[in-house]
Amino acid sequence: MLLTVAPREGTRPPGPPSRGLLGHQPAYAADPLGTFRRWTAEYGDTVRLRFGPVPVLLLTRPEAVEDVLVRVADAFEKAPLIRRSARTVIGDSVFVAEGEHWQRQRRLLEPLFTAKRVAAAIPEISRHVTAMTSDWEPGHEIQALAATMALSQRIGGRVLFGADVAETDIVDVAAALRVTAAEFQHRIDSPFALLAPDWLPTRSHVERRRAVRRLDRVVWSLIDARRRNLAEGPDLLGELLRQQHSVPWLTDALMRDNVMTLLVESREDPGLLLTWSLALLSREPAIADRLAAEVRDVVRGVTPTPEELARLPFVAAVLHEALRLYPPVYSTGRRAIRDCFVAGISVKRGTVVLLSQDVTNHQHRWFTDPEAFRPDRWLERASDALPAGVYNPFNIGPRRCLGEHLAWTIGLVALAMLVRAFRFLPVDPSPPEPMVQLSLRPSREVLLRVEPRADPSHP
Repeated sequence: MLLTVAPREGTRPPGPPSRGLLGHQPAYAADPLGTFRRWTAEYGDTVRLRFGPVPVLLLTRPEAVEDVLVRVADAFEKAPLIRRSARTVIGDSVFVAEGEHWQRQRRLLEPLFTAKRVAAAIPEISRHVTAMTSDWEPGHEIQALAATMALSQRIGGRVLFGADVAETDIVDVAAALRVTAAEFQHRIDSPFALLAPDWLPTRSHVERRRAVRRLDRVVWSLIDARRRNLAEGPDLLGELLRQQHSVPWLTDALMRDNVMTLLVESREDPGLLLTWSLALLSREPAIADRLAAEVRDVVRGVTPTPEELARLPFVAAVLHEALRLYPPVYSTGRRAIRDCFVAGISVKRGTVVLLSQDVTNHQHRWFTDPEAFRPDRWLERASDALPAGVYNPFNIGPRRCLGEHLAWTIGLVALAMLVRAFRFLPVDPSPPEPMVQLSLRPSREVLLRVEPRADPSHP
């Protein structure tokens, strides 16, 4: 039975027995999703843990989530383990920076992700979706994860970097990110991985450095190509390069770090959103048909307009439900840099708090039949009717994901176009299972068979 009452102020929160030097870390590493759900079910929404010598609190009360990410966000920093692991790939970008260094990066980048800029990218998104499906014949089998990741990278190339992405770059980035994501997760899961200094030539370090060199080749080619042609353009990289001469702290190294971060996130977030949505729809043909009918009734041309996208509530509901069931960021970690109170709970300096989106998204008190794929729940109750700490797939507060609106718009446009034109049928008899590796991703490739829809209204 789920306990929902927070400990009284000054009391010691409950938690599972802690054994050995490593405490609860080995149990978590063996099954991140399962242990968080089990511990919350057994001990309530404030669970006391220990990872090695580090005191940890697993918090799933909405008020606690809002406190950590919004109300007293200045009392926390990103968990050091996450920052150190991420730095090996993305350097000191806005994702890992803290304090004034983070604030000035955020102030520089935030205006480049406005709703107006993202809306202007809709024709580009549509063009790439059309190109991806141009050779899909009846009965054609696709690898949904690979296809949607490549689609997102191509869209990100044009929208963020003003470049057409070469096929070799898509292959290189995909291969390199498989290595870096696995090494990142190994650092999180293994209590001894961080004891090895980065310069030590272990197998995982050597493979990660090789993968980062492949990513660097792509990133620097994007920067160099855009720098050679600084003509006006709507892409983010062009705007940053034009501002660089007047922003002395925006060094080439920091430019590289942020382009690397945007390359990874613009590929991963929309790709995973589309993959999980298509995987779910392939096993619910009635829902897919209803979605296609909504798109046919609203969208008149090949490319949906911003006004038409706003009139596709069921498409939005499907995306919300995919994000609820499979949030890309399944957990968020922060470390307290001063003593504070979170939803009445005393949090001492140095304590790491873990906020689990996966746990809250699967709780009966917030969602009826939480394991079921039910998009209608988002029509019966809008996402903003829930407490902010319950459903936050892109996080909330000052460190909310910069690319949220772009990822959401790619999901809306691509899903509407794909399901209007095609039916997607599962090839594997069993659905894919989620796996924690940097993000929450399918444990295997999602194979789907495509069949064209008979749609006389389609241009």
